Amino acid sequence: MRMSCKLVPFRMPPLRGASVLALLAALAMLAGFALHTVQNGRLAEEHMERDRLLLEIAEHIIHSQVRGGRYSPTALAGALEGLAASPQVAGVALAAADGTLLYASEPLPEAGDGVFSPKARRVSASLPVLGAHPGLGRNRGPRGMGPGGGGQGAPDWRPLPEGPHTLTLFLDTGPAREALAGIRLQAALLAVFLALFGGLTLWLRALLLRQRRLRDDLALAEERAAHQARLARLGAGLAHETKNPLSVVRGLAQAISETPKLDPAVRDRARNIVDESDRVVAQLNNFLLFARPMEARPGPLEPGPLVSGLAALLQAEAEGQGVALNVRIPGGVRVLADADLLRKALLNLLINGLRAMPGGGVLSVTLEAEADGLSLRVTDTGAGIAPEDLPRVGTPYFSRFPGGSGLGLAVVGEIARAHGWRLLFGAGPEGGAAVSLSGLQRVP
Repeated sequence: MRMSCKLVPFRMPPLRGASVLALLAALAMLAGFALHTVQNGRLAEEHMERDRLLLEIAEHIIHSQVRGGRYSPTALAGALEGLAASPQVAGVALAAADGTLLYASEPLPEAGDGVFSPKARRVSASLPVLGAHPGLGRNRGPRGMGPGGGGQGAPDWRPLPEGPHTLTLFLDTGPAREALAGIRLQAALLAVFLALFGGLTLWLRALLLRQRRLRDDLALAEERAAHQARLARLGAGLAHETKNPLSVVRGLAQAISETPKLDPAVRDRARNIVDESDRVVAQLNNFLLFARPMEARPGPLEPGPLVSGLAALLQAEAEGQGVALNVRIPGGVRVLADADLLRKALLNLLINGLRAMPGGGVLSVTLEAEADGLSLRVTDTGAGIAPEDLPRVGTPYFSRFPGGSGLGLAVVGEIARAHGWRLLFGAGPEGGAAVSLSGLQRVP
């Protein structure tokens, strides 16, 4: 049986922004911890070496005060008090094997075993034989007073208690703790610096990538816009060329419908051709208006008379449907708008409102104040706009009306954009639809 093994290279999964920031923070903390560890170890070694030297000095002092197995408490205390008074030493103690204190400075501080203990550090050394320091040999008795001096010795000299003796130094850890605080501050500053540097580098990289994506998106958008402009020109040319033969067909159909003694069925068909031609030409006109770049030439005007004129134009059609037209626009109010474009926009909205109420209702036009200007609102009492249709209302070729193209509201949207207004869709107060031209600027 033959087995094969294939090595698959490990690929690092892509890191997202939050993951990269977390990694940078971890690396910065690791660098700070490494610096802290190295500097802490070096500082501890320096202070341990200092402590060793102080112990050796203390041993020299003690050995120098012991002669022939006897010592002078006064002389020993005087020598060790000088050591205890040094800045690095907080206390000194010398004890015999049975615990008897030969010397102890007062007061002895609380101490721990660490180099960075909160108050003091305790270091000890065992001295098996006093008076016999390595390198110095054994001290002889005091001259003329101790053993070997020929006399009984001074009253202050006494036999040395049994050893081994224990020397204990209580060393001040303040300088070590201050140095450690400085090391920690350096480590923290290093970690913060690395984190900030890494974050700034990541931010600059993300900014460059975003600029690159924006440039690519802009180039793509410009290419699509140019393509859409070419299509719009082609469509406008096609629509224009289509209107000419339609006009010929409409003229022939109208001429046929006006022929005397014509069969009524033929006359009805001819009139249907005329009506359908008018409907197609109206859609072509809307398409040409939508495809043409919209340029507004705003000026001061009163919307009240303009809306009243449109209401009068549609009055007969509204009465035929049983729709009441209600215009509530105060007189004397002027807005900044292109009169022709505003008229086209309101006419489209009013026609849509009438189409939404084939069984009758109320169609209202109001002018309302808003935080950023004025709003022209057209409301009806029809079926309203379904919530699922709201995102698509106003886009070309979307319409719930039979035979509708959706170009009317699309044209209104272009007119609103040309003025810097907003075209808003919502529900009316009585359950129908409400369409608003919002953001109109009031002028004196």
